[in-house]
Amino acid sequence: MMAQKWVVEKQKYEPYELPGENCSLYEEDMDRIVTCAQCGEPMVYGLGYCSREVHTEVGLAYIVCEDCYRMEWQRKADFENR
Repeated sequence: MMAQKWVVEKQKYEPYELPGENCSLYEEDMDRIVTCAQCGEPMVYGLGYCSREVHTEVGLAYIVCEDCYRMEWQRKADFENR
């Protein structure tokens, strides 16, 4: 499945292939196992975060794990502080 990813260094979106079929935008079951849209690891939906970088074409965020979410924030901070 294709999505788009915000590339901080370029300040633009680029096409992005999601790492699995089970990446999610929304779930009613917070205990459902989904795939992190960044690293592809299985995770509990309710423990995830809305990605700062991986979105649909209309800007809806995919769910990422805590580690990937922290890395997204770090990339943003590194870019702003260079």
